[in-house]
Amino acid sequence: MLEENNQKSRAERLLERSNKPILILAALAVVLYILELFRIVPRSWMTTFMWINFLIDFIFLIDLLSKCFILGRGYLRSPWFLIDFVSTLPIISSTLELLGNLGPQLQATRVARGARVARIARIARIARVARVARLVSAIRATQGLTFLKTDSGPQDTPSFNKALLIGVPVLLVAFILVSAYIKSTEVAQLQENITQQIEQAQNLDDLEAIKREYDVNTALYPATETTVLQSQLNGGQEVPVSLEKAYTRADRLAGILLLLVLITIGMSIQISSALAKDRSKNRERSILSQCFSPPIVSKFYSSPEVIERFYNHWMTVFFIDIRGFTQVAQKDMDDIEGLALKLRQVMDTARNEIVVTHEGVIDKFMGDAVMGWVGGHFSAHWELLSEVRQKLKLDELDLIEQDIKSIRRELKKIDKPHKTNKSKQNKIELESILKEAQEKKTKLKAQQKLALDQDKNLEDTHQKMILEYRRRVARSAVSCCLKISKAVEKIEDPDAFHELKIGVGSGPVLVGNFGSTEQIGFTVLGPTVNRSARLEPASAQCGCNILIDQTTYDLLKDNEDLRFRRVPRFVVQGISDEMITYEPFFADQVSESFLAQFEEGVVALEKGNTQKAIDSFNQANELRPGGDAAAKLWSEECVRALEEGHPVGIKSMSK
Repeated sequence: MLEENNQKSRAERLLERSNKPILILAALAVVLYILELFRIVPRSWMTTFMWINFLIDFIFLIDLLSKCFILGRGYLRSPWFLIDFVSTLPIISSTLELLGNLGPQLQATRVARGARVARIARIARIARVARVARLVSAIRATQGLTFLKTDSGPQDTPSFNKALLIGVPVLLVAFILVSAYIKSTEVAQLQENITQQIEQAQNLDDLEAIKREYDVNTALYPATETTVLQSQLNGGQEVPVSLEKAYTRADRLAGILLLLVLITIGMSIQISSALAKDRSKNRERSILSQCFSPPIVSKFYSSPEVIERFYNHWMTVFFIDIRGFTQVAQKDMDDIEGLALKLRQVMDTARNEIVVTHEGVIDKFMGDAVMGWVGGHFSAHWELLSEVRQKLKLDELDLIEQDIKSIRRELKKIDKPHKTNKSKQNKIELESILKEAQEKKTKLKAQQKLALDQDKNLEDTHQKMILEYRRRVARSAVSCCLKISKAVEKIEDPDAFHELKIGVGSGPVLVGNFGSTEQIGFTVLGPTVNRSARLEPASAQCGCNILIDQTTYDLLKDNEDLRFRRVPRFVVQGISDEMITYEPFFADQVSESFLAQFEEGVVALEKGNTQKAIDSFNQANELRPGGDAAAKLWSEECVRALEEGHPVGIKSMSK
């Protein structure tokens, strides 16, 4: 039984492979029919032409019988059976043609061969992918590391099936009937013309001229019909005449009609396909854009390989949280919709700045918090690096390195002590592919070295571009967070949320689909993300709106549009080292004297001069209109330490 199933499976695969050749043959059959209609085939080739027609029809018949036998009832119930059956009908005309009995009325049935062209809908366009990439893609698919799952099984297409069942026969029958009508009209008109000429003939010479013009022996296609007419000039004897001219005109008209039909069908398919593609793409984009930020969705369509891979990129990550949300939520438990509307005001403001203005990515909404990032392949700033990275083959090297690791990881899974024949074959194939990948990496390295040799400044240019890229990414993220904070403060609704706590960190992050096999979790991970997450609650505990890490500050400290104040050192849970952080401001938000006074307080605190720190923080508080929460907080910390008789020390921040 198993052997029988295997044989059937092999037969089905063979049939599947034959679809393309059969499709090409169907297109060729239509072309041959058009050539025949326009009388382009020379008479000397007619025997060969007839055998080609018969051979095509015979192949179609064998294909139909094979599918009936191998695919069984499922095939017989499908619209493809009707398509294939109709396309085999012209074997009747091609057989009669070989026997010399074909009449012009049957020629139109040859158009049915073209029904097989409808099978183009069944032919999948398979891109030719390199062996390494194809194998690694298969490995990732088995491990659940593909971004989107695709269903390779049979598709249920009832509307399409119905359209085929109705459309193809109607179109073929309509063409055959119209062709028959054209032929009968042309023949009747020619007969009438010849009859009038015979009646108008004055003598036998005129009659002979008519016979020569419509001589049966001069017909190009002997299979066409002739007719006989009578004339009183020759004693009422019958005059045989050829109707070839009528059939030639009729065939040309049918040929023009067929070309128009084919062009119309082709254009209709192209237009409807383009429209369906656009609608599907817009629908997909609409759905995906509600799940992911537009930069990710755009990259999915323009460079899907970026989404399918994992990267280590330098980015700026930020966490934004609403102050006092828990208390308000407890108070508004009876008005959940009102709470949602208040929350949405903040989230809409955040999304507009992150996604629209700064082309960043919202990683996720987490209750009353937002996680976002700027940089990597999803940022316009990446264009700064694209040209030099292309010259240095960095993107290709990244991909091939991932492929090598994937193959090596798969090789380790093969059980060495208990190798089966299948595992041995897999090992041989994997080792062969690994060798190809390593050879490709070697070639890329050689191309990289050649590029560096040809341009001695290329490496320096690359480093400068990296620095500029990082500055722009950090600038965009910090500016985005400052604008969000300012916009939330200005929300006119007095009952709305007006205060945020924000943490910003810059550095290398891991980017990719870190979700489960069945649910996408496209996000960023790593120490930079953890640091940013810890800075978000610490910002409120330090009396600041926003805290940025040392890396972000180092990139932006010379920026003319921004000002910074250093915050006294602290430690946070999960990070052992003391953190040096800064609060950023737009230059027009704070005075230099305020920042200088606050800095004096921080320096005095670190040196253990608590009283000096208190005085400096108090002065800083007075210098800022409306007071300064951070200056008050650190002043109070110093007063408490002074009263308890110990230095302030390193403050510990909770999560």
